[in-house]
This record gives sequence, structure tokens and C-alpha cells, in this order.
Amino acid sequence: MVADALVIGLCWFLACLFGQAALYKLRALEFYRQLMRHYLGEPPLGRAIPLLLAAVEGTAALALLLPPARRCGLFAVAALLLAYALLMAVQLLRGRAGMQCGCAGPDSALGISWALVLRNGLCAGLAVLAAGYPAGALPASWGGLAGALLVAGVALLAYHTSELLIGNAQWMDGEA
Repeated sequence: MVADALVIGLCWFLACLFGQAALYKLRALEFYRQLMRHYLGEPPLGRAIPLLLAAVEGTAALALLLPPARRCGLFAVAALLLAYALLMAVQLLRGRAGMQCGCAGPDSALGISWALVLRNGLCAGLAVLAAGYPAGALPASWGGLAGALLVAGVALLAYHTSELLIGNAQWMDGEA
């Protein structure tokens, strides 16, 4: 019961995160086209990259909500998180710490940082761990449902709090 609540709660958290990420890209295609150009140069698929990413993120978010597809969704979000962490790490190693990360949408001044690379790695690790535990469609009891909602809520709160803390630290250091 506890494992079900944890896995389902993590899936709901990641579904919210990636559903929001897909919407950010669909609402600001030009911003994400430019951002991807900064990360990748002129990618082979060029203008289609943000649409493809939004489709993959949205599909992964839906998969996390469907029990038969949940494991696939967890591995997909882990792969995306690690790919985004790798892209940020490469830019940081190139000395481009002032770049926007795109994590918090187009209106955010949040820049890439090692803290964001670490956060993405932690979230990817949680996704992989959750993929190792089978969970039912919904928790079997009201207590399990409350537990899953609590896990999702705390994870969302921790994620967004980390975003604010990282952004404030960047602002205080004059990076943002």
C-alpha cells in the first residue's frame, strides 16, 4: 500500500511536470526554437524540435497516468530529464552559465546551473526507482489515495521551491 502510494504519487508529480513542460513549449514555440538553437546550434529538424519535444513530453505525461504504460512513461521522463541535464552540463562546461534553461517557461529568468543539473538527475533517479515497483491503477484505499496525493503535492512543492531557491541564488549572485 505504501509503495503504491509512493509510485502513484511520483507518477502524478512527473505527469504534472511534463504536462506543464509540453504546454510551455506549445505556447511559446519561437522562444523554444531559439533556446534549442543556443543549446544545439542549428539542429537537423530545426523548427520542428519544440513541437517534437512537446509531443514526447505530453505523451510521457499521459503514459504516467495510464497503468499499462506507466513504466514506459517513467523511463521516458527519466531519459528526458537526463538529456536536459546533459545539455545543461555541456553548456556549463563551455562557460555559458548565463543561458536560460527553459525549465520554468519562457517568462522565467532562471539560468542553467549545476544545481539544475543535480535536480534533473535526482528527478530522473526517482523515476527509475519508481519504475521498479509495480503499482495499481489507483491506491486500494482512501488512505492510499491521500498518501499518493500527499506525495505528489510534496514533490511539486519541493520542485518549485528548488526552482525559486536556485533563481533567488542566481539573482543574488547577479547571474539573473
